[in-house]
Order: sequence, then C-alpha cells, then structure tokens
Amino acid sequence: MTVHWPVQVPILVRERDCGPQGELDEAALVVFFREARRAYLSVLNAGESPHWSRVVLLRMSVLRVAAVDDDLAVRIRCDGVGHDEFLFRYMVRDRVTDEIIAEASTVQRHDVFADVGGRAVASFNARVMALEGRELPALSSLEVDHLGVVPSRSVG
Repeated sequence: MTVHWPVQVPILVRERDCGPQGELDEAALVVFFREARRAYLSVLNAGESPHWSRVVLLRMSVLRVAAVDDDLAVRIRCDGVGHDEFLFRYMVRDRVTDEIIAEASTVQRHDVFADVGGRAVASFNARVMALEGRELPALSSLEVDHLGVVPSRSVG
C-alpha cells in the first residue's frame, strides 16, 4: 500500500545543522519538522484565513545518521483531526539513497481563542481532508499515538 504524503520539503544539510561529530543534530530535525508544518499549512491556508495551532507533543525516532551536504526531503501528512487537536506525521528521507533518516509525529492543539463557535476548526478539518484526499480518523485527546503516548492536557 502506498502512503500519500501531500507535502514534501527538500532540505540540504548544512554545517550548522550538525553537532561536533559532523552528524545531523536532533535539534535541526525539529527545525526541519517546523519547516514542513509551515509548508503544509501554507498550502492548506491558500486563499483562506490562516489557522493557528501549537505543538503540544513531539515524538521522534532517528533511524540513520545524516551529515553535511546530505540531500534530504521532509514529508508530512495529517493522520487525524479533532475538535481540539490534530496529528501530523513526518518522514525524513535521503533523496539520493531513499533511506529513511527519521520519523516523527506531533500533536497540534488548535488555537481556541481564534475559533468562534467551532467554525474555524470545522473549516480547517474539511481543508485537511481535501488536501489529504481521504477521510481522516477522529482524534480525541485520549487517543494513543503510534509510539504509545497518550496526548493529554497539562494539569501542572
């Protein structure tokens, strides 16, 4: 089965993206994921009011080392939508060898202050499903993500 990744961002690893051993730093991967989210949301929000959200949970698995001048692609898709949150998945691949470098997921929380009567979230969810070209499962705040983490609101 082919997995659809509607947005892909090419990234060339720079020296500043690497740690002292010359390997891609995990912090740089987080920046790459943010760039992928920006690209996804800019496609999604084209001609519409921008939709704001924040990352409330990030899970990442680094599978292979990347180094300076590696030509990478960060792929992003949405795997679930809900009234409060939605789930993005990421895959970082080497564009030359097609090897997977890293995988990640983020749970995003909608900016509830910008959503009067739930209309913005409903419009956002409809646009996501149109971009993804498929129905997406409902995401509740008690659902377990693919790494076994239960997204929940902070009580502290």
